[in-house]
Amino acid sequence: GMTRYHWTVILAAWLGWGFDVFDGFLFNFVAPSCVPTLLGVPLGTKEATAVTQQWTGILTAIMLATWGLGGAVFGTIADRFGRTRTLLVTMATYSLGTAACAAAPNMGLFVLFRIIASLGIGGEWAAGATLVAEVVPDKHRVAAGVALYTAAPLGLCLAAVVNLIISGMVTADPHTSWRFVFLAGLLPAAIAGAVRLAVGEPEAWLAAVSTRQPTATTTATSPDTVEGTPADPLPSRSQWCSGVWRKTVEALRLLPELLRPGLRRATFSGITMSLAALISWWSINSFIPNLAGLLAAAEHREIVLWKTYASLIFNAGGLVGTLLNGVVSVRFGRRVMYFSYLLGSGVAVLAVFGPMEMAFELRMALLFLV
Repeated sequence: GMTRYHWTVILAAWLGWGFDVFDGFLFNFVAPSCVPTLLGVPLGTKEATAVTQQWTGILTAIMLATWGLGGAVFGTIADRFGRTRTLLVTMATYSLGTAACAAAPNMGLFVLFRIIASLGIGGEWAAGATLVAEVVPDKHRVAAGVALYTAAPLGLCLAAVVNLIISGMVTADPHTSWRFVFLAGLLPAAIAGAVRLAVGEPEAWLAAVSTRQPTATTTATSPDTVEGTPADPLPSRSQWCSGVWRKTVEALRLLPELLRPGLRRATFSGITMSLAALISWWSINSFIPNLAGLLAAAEHREIVLWKTYASLIFNAGGLVGTLLNGVVSVRFGRRVMYFSYLLGSGVAVLAVFGPMEMAFELRMALLFLV
């Protein structure tokens, strides 16, 4: 059954996932004031709108690329130094990288700080998922995975609320308010220490490490140990690099297996479906605050407020969809679940972003179905 330690691990990973999405998407809420300010473009002009849309796309692409790189880099680090240690480092990395954006004097340094934050975000995502997979019992692993994915929409909702509080209530100056929003990225660092103290290394990792190193005590003449203490369970740098290279080669050798006649169709259909879902989600989620702000301005509505509403509506739908995912897939099968989700989302996207005339409030409400 599930013990208190299992729930603690799930909570630690859930907080990490939620806060990395929180940090990752703070930029999207402040982009219309952040980007023009860093580029020296007057706010509220057509040029400001154009550069905001351009740099939102560029910075989202950079974030995704370095997110994946961070997962690969910190994944191998987690194999050597442990899951919870890596979890601590990644949370500190992305929170400090996000907070540093507040002090960026130009776009070049801003991009650098975003890259640092994205590396940490990708690393935390990988370390958190691995930690849960190794600790939670097999029969509860699917439910734990569903629970983890609820962190993403809630993290985005938190980002929307924080932006509303700071930009809409604390300071109304758009030239400086975005800097205070990025300072909120320090929130994850505050819980990182508590996570490290509450969660130990999983037994699976400790067992794997013990099989790689001798457990017998060594004498005082050993350069790595003192008399009567166990040898360092961590592999040497050369052993670690060799292991990473070996795993990479083994993974590359498996690629042709996915292209065999019996698996080729399933491989390409799975890749196509995943690409469609991921590109759609990231494109919509990244531009929703900007789009809602433009529509609100055209309707003479409160811009910051409706940016918040739009994100809350969209991510509330994402949260409900995540919770129903397991029920629908178990009841009707995964194919039916994927087909119904993609079809329903596609129809909703056409309704929200298409040329149909509709009331502003209805267009925003339909984001729930996207």
